[in-house]
Amino acid sequence: MATQLNEKPLKRGALPAADRARLAEGQRLQQAGKLAEAEPLLRQVLQRHPSSFDALYGLGMFACQLGRYSDGVVLLRNALAIDPRQADALVDLARALHGTGDMDSALACVDMALEIETDDDEPRLLAADWLLAQQRRTDAERLLDPMLQQPGASAEFSLRAARAAALLGPSANALAHMDRAVHLGLSRAESWALLGDLYVAAGRWHQATEAFDRALAKDARSGAALCGNARALIRLHNYAAALSMSERAVKLDAGSVDAWNLHGAALSCLERYDESCEAFRRALQLDPNQRPTLSNLAQVLQTLHRYEDAALVFERLLAVWPDCEFAKGKLLHCKDLICDWLNRDKLLSAIERDIDAGLASAEPCGLQGYCGSPERLQRAARTFGSMFHADRSAGLAPPTVRSEGKIRIGYVSGEFRHQATSMLIVHLLELHDRERFEVYAFDNGYADHSSYRQRIEAAVTEVVAIASLSDEQASDAIRTRGIDILVDLNGYFGRARTDLFSLRPAAVQVNFLGFPGTLGVPYMDYLIADATIIPDEHLAYFDEAVVRMPDTYQPTDARRPVSSINTSRSEHGLPDQAFVFCNFNNSYKITPEVFSVWMRLLEAVPDSVLWLLEVEDAEAVRVNLVAEAQWRGISGDRLVFAPHVQIDQHLARLSLADLALDTLPYNAHTTGSDALWAGVPMVTCPGSSFAGRVGASLLRAAGLPELVTNSMADYQALALRLATVPHELAELRQRLVAQRRTAPLFDTDRYRCHLEWAYEEMVGRARLGQTPAPFDVPVQDAATPASLLESSTATA
Repeated sequence: MATQLNEKPLKRGALPAADRARLAEGQRLQQAGKLAEAEPLLRQVLQRHPSSFDALYGLGMFACQLGRYSDGVVLLRNALAIDPRQADALVDLARALHGTGDMDSALACVDMALEIETDDDEPRLLAADWLLAQQRRTDAERLLDPMLQQPGASAEFSLRAARAAALLGPSANALAHMDRAVHLGLSRAESWALLGDLYVAAGRWHQATEAFDRALAKDARSGAALCGNARALIRLHNYAAALSMSERAVKLDAGSVDAWNLHGAALSCLERYDESCEAFRRALQLDPNQRPTLSNLAQVLQTLHRYEDAALVFERLLAVWPDCEFAKGKLLHCKDLICDWLNRDKLLSAIERDIDAGLASAEPCGLQGYCGSPERLQRAARTFGSMFHADRSAGLAPPTVRSEGKIRIGYVSGEFRHQATSMLIVHLLELHDRERFEVYAFDNGYADHSSYRQRIEAAVTEVVAIASLSDEQASDAIRTRGIDILVDLNGYFGRARTDLFSLRPAAVQVNFLGFPGTLGVPYMDYLIADATIIPDEHLAYFDEAVVRMPDTYQPTDARRPVSSINTSRSEHGLPDQAFVFCNFNNSYKITPEVFSVWMRLLEAVPDSVLWLLEVEDAEAVRVNLVAEAQWRGISGDRLVFAPHVQIDQHLARLSLADLALDTLPYNAHTTGSDALWAGVPMVTCPGSSFAGRVGASLLRAAGLPELVTNSMADYQALALRLATVPHELAELRQRLVAQRRTAPLFDTDRYRCHLEWAYEEMVGRARLGQTPAPFDVPVQDAATPASLLESSTATA
């Protein structure tokens, strides 16, 4: 349905001086994002002069900024009834109509705008984008055809063609048009800035910054070039330079939503989170429905552990953008972090439906907290990987493994400090056989000068700082050092550097320890696991070739210190005589189903308590869990929350607990091995995912397979029996403590031998030109070097 405008325009009369001043002030306030102050001024003008185009237009845009698109349509139509030859107003009306879902009328408005401004490409690109979203490619191509037809060989025509081709996709040869525009030489700053935006969209960050620099050389006050440069520099990890650009952009135009959003992004990358939040709020004052800014603000609030605030912003984001990619999953993860389970089932079902339909609904890391399906986890990882970490190695020289000499292992992590991954791996790094291996740490994080950082620095050949390097620079650093095996200790967790692996800087690339699942990308060759975590029937759910260790996938630090300071239950708010259940997992792993089992145990064991970890800066967790306990008939006093302390003190206090209770679908990982190291038995129930089977892997490697149950009912029954049959639990504790130094879980050197055998097998296959394939690592004698070719168990 085409939009209807009056055939005879109403007279656009001049305003008296006082009303002109009101209008000008209202427009200034609106541009500055002070909408509440601008609106009454514009309404005063409109009340006095109902035929004021500017007042109607301003109020129409005001309504659209607040998401009131229907009101905006009425006001903008009334404005155009006064002056129907305003092409910009027609395009804004098209946007408002599109916001109401009236696509036909929106396209009709674009057609009218193009009749007035025939050389304006922006309406064409806008409408073509809408058409492509509706799978109407032929209509989009017809609309963009004037941009693709080049009557002469000029840089400006090449740029027009590049913009159209970029929207139509890779098959339209946009990069060729871009390169031609550069070769011919663009004359205007605006043109160079547009070219830079196209390079950004194509992921050619260095060329983008060059184009923006050319634009700024012609016009140092080009807001588009400043913002574009900031965007590209962020992708190049040059955060200081990006911040400089965004600062210039907001000083130049304090009313630019894009500038404030990029300023917030640059500050966030520099971990200046409070300032980042303020910048995002400035952007939202200008446009409360600005989608990227809402998403960015929510994520920074989550980083600051302000989970309640982050959840509210994610809810707002979904209200204005219901199909926003990953927003549902991020919302559920934030709510789970504070144990806010209101309407959880509804949101979880929506996420599962989206994943099953191939939609980008949840990021892989947060998804593991509430999804136990390995098939869904793989599908989500593939979607996430293809969107953000596509293979970029095409056209690059393929890396090779050296034919002789020590194997060079490069571990990539953003957590080489006092953090769970380093706590697990530090002793392994110290034990690597230096006669056969050189070990490098590529650090995407920072040095915290902790004892763990000091041990890591002493254990490796070199620590290479890559956090401030672009992916290409970091890849060059790896290739220069001749790394044979590059190990990703993050995956999709923490300070990850997945894009670095997408450039294929090493011939063998391994997903290990930091992310318990497949990354779903083609350039990761192997994943370290074990047969408990990934049984044969689950191998298909991993895109990497699965390498199964003989005991457990998880290394531990057999040198972990336990504080010698005597401590007592009363010091930690625990009853001296009652039974103490404990779980020190992160709060998002606690699901309503598991919590209900725990409350039934407290009900069945008089005076018993549940000892939980106090989540940093999240009082809401305590409030919500106490309320959930009371709703299940259990006094909130029976939940005891432990503050964060140093790891040696934590291990000492852990021994005060009687029994650890695992979570599902995401088990205890580091916290599970901590409990066992402290001599506290743990009851677990395996799920179907990697993350949900770690508890069973740890217990079997610790020599306590009888604590692995087959269902949550069996889990509850076993925990209840151990809590009420003291001698049985005492026997388990004595056995755990007695074999703590000999069980495979705590034998780091045994683990080292198995992992080194696996590394040699991977390199051996690469040297023979063989593709990665799954294999099981045979049990090794720590005194006997692995035999690469004679003992191979690799499968074709």
